[in-house]
Amino acid sequence: MTLYQLTDTGRQDKKTLKVTDGQVSITADARTAYVLYRGEAARQKTAWGDGAIVKDGSFNSQTFDAWSREGDARIETSDKGWQFTRFGGSQAGRLTQTLRGLTPGTYAASAYVRVGGGRTATLGVSGYGGTPVGRSTDTSPAELKDPVNVWNGTRFQKMQVAFTIPKGRSTAVISLSGSAGGDGAAADFADVRVNPTKVSSKSAHHYFFEDFEAADRAWGPFVNSEGSGSDNPHSHRAERHQGYTRDTSSGDFSFKSFRIGPGDVWQTIPQTLEFKPGRTYRVGLKYQSDTAGQYRLQVRSGGAGEESRTLVDDALPATTHRPLDSWPAADDPRPAGWNDSAPPQDSAPSKDYGTVFSTGGAECGDPYLALTSTGGKGAVTVDDLLVDDLGPASRSTSGCPETGAVSLSVDDVKADAGRDVPVTATFTNHADVPATDVAVELAAPSGFTLQPTSPTTVKTIAPGKTLKVSYTLRVPAEAKPGSYHVSGEATSGYAGQRITALADQKITFHCRPGIRCEAEDAVLRGTTVETLARGQSGDSYVNYPSGSGSFIEWTVDAAEPGEYTLAVHYALQSGDRPLTLSVNGQEIRTDSYPVTGSWSKWSDAQAQVALRAGTNTVRLTSAKDDGPNIDYLTVTASATSTHG
Repeated sequence: MTLYQLTDTGRQDKKTLKVTDGQVSITADARTAYVLYRGEAARQKTAWGDGAIVKDGSFNSQTFDAWSREGDARIETSDKGWQFTRFGGSQAGRLTQTLRGLTPGTYAASAYVRVGGGRTATLGVSGYGGTPVGRSTDTSPAELKDPVNVWNGTRFQKMQVAFTIPKGRSTAVISLSGSAGGDGAAADFADVRVNPTKVSSKSAHHYFFEDFEAADRAWGPFVNSEGSGSDNPHSHRAERHQGYTRDTSSGDFSFKSFRIGPGDVWQTIPQTLEFKPGRTYRVGLKYQSDTAGQYRLQVRSGGAGEESRTLVDDALPATTHRPLDSWPAADDPRPAGWNDSAPPQDSAPSKDYGTVFSTGGAECGDPYLALTSTGGKGAVTVDDLLVDDLGPASRSTSGCPETGAVSLSVDDVKADAGRDVPVTATFTNHADVPATDVAVELAAPSGFTLQPTSPTTVKTIAPGKTLKVSYTLRVPAEAKPGSYHVSGEATSGYAGQRITALADQKITFHCRPGIRCEAEDAVLRGTTVETLARGQSGDSYVNYPSGSGSFIEWTVDAAEPGEYTLAVHYALQSGDRPLTLSVNGQEIRTDSYPVTGSWSKWSDAQAQVALRAGTNTVRLTSAKDDGPNIDYLTVTASATSTHG
């Protein structure tokens, strides 16, 4: 019998075992795999990377047999058992491989790259009949957050270059290199691949262009920076399904993010999109957004993942009045021959966006694009991302840039239901050239109206100057509690480029006497919003799950101090599920709500409480294991109340 140890590279450590009385004795190491053969195993030959354009691109052979090596390079294994090549000695190193059997067309060469200690890693392709291409990085600022990637949780990130094989050529040379460095400095490469790809014809006209149409570039220049994204990323390529989906703005795919908590969503890093020192760039894209103010496009500088300066900070307005993932109205038109249960729908409207900014010297850090979220259920898509290099940055500015070329802000709005209130927007030209054909437009929430009371356009604004635009906002008397957004957009010309500045100002209306204050719009802790059709007043109601301590908290504005009646609209099929009522942090009472007999039968439970003038909090906390379903709260001034 023959015993072999099983390793990453196949059968090793061959041992011949003597059979005695039908038995063999094996001496083995713990937690080690072995295989036992009668006689000897057939000779094996592994073709690492068989069928791939790059041979042994993951270095699983743990040799450089498929590569030509110059200088210092070695293969290491991660703590999860995956191989990578490290350039880590004092000298520079380089690996090359001749790619064969290529046919005319465009290819993407990529590798996962990680650097440290200031060493530079470079991925290049040459010898294919065109100009050599390459991309380098000397920083790895962002952790990989992709639960299906073997390098999840590390600083490896994808780096890629594209090249086109002309007619009559079938070979190319791919190279991986690491610069010389000191002790502890390293440039690591893993998962080297070359695949056919598609590149938009627009790429030839811009410094950078990404339309998210090619599957091998699913995230384009973006890397996931969502806080919970390492477990379940909420971003992906959304595919157009004509008549059914509405979350693509151009071509067959757009890049979509949805239901993101507070914090960053995605960002670029230097190895995916490099902004060079001392240059001026224009960034443009198309976007769709179904929630005003939740998402902000930013340009930062100073190092992704570290404290950085925000040069551009533009809040995206809503481009559609309903969610990107919603169904059309049941009574929408149905063309002849359409037999599906819902009518067809087009993609949601999109808008164009453009911004200009300048980079400082190398000491100012690496600029990058980012999308950030205030938290919420909204969705956003981006598409046709382009970057134009407009030339050297102005020499009139010293130090590190602090702003983009232009900005827009909307002052705080102190709104009361049923009243007209002033709103002021300010456009600022931070550039050293005039802003031309400036137009400022504010958009009101649904049901509100905005009327300008000053000019909203101007032909020219000199460097460093501002334009203030005044509006009157009419607030409906029946405005429901919740948050509303006034969105602003300013368009202007910059050195022949049309650019955009965006702003958002949130208006919050609290619960107040005389209106229904829906439970799903209150602050919720440990409770859940449910949408089953049970006769509730709106689309939803709030359920207390098992466990005490869950609560619903309304903020209530009272014009005057005094006694008020609180009426809680609830349903309780059976059981004793008491709730504790607290006002302004003080426990008032704990009540067992009478059974209504059905989850679809609603009743009111009332309580008399004292409210102060101004802002109050009303909280209902589960006192036992559960609570009734809550639809809404109403507040009414008591008939016997005397107000001072």
